[in-house]
Amino acid sequence: MATNRKTLSRFTVQRRGDRFSLHIEDDAGDVIEFEATPDQIEVIADALEDMLEEDDADDEVHA
Repeated sequence: MATNRKTLSRFTVQRRGDRFSLHIEDDAGDVIEFEATPDQIEVIADALEDMLEEDDADDEVHA
């Protein structure tokens, strides 16, 4: 099964009352919008932070 990966061009998050609106734009200008709860945003942020910390740890080991 072939995958059609797109390149991230822009990513924005806006608070809308008690929820968040995520806009993800690819390099072709296509935009997808998601609505998310604060808990979902926290899960995303934690996952990204964990991945960045792993990259930093890898850099320190190989430096």
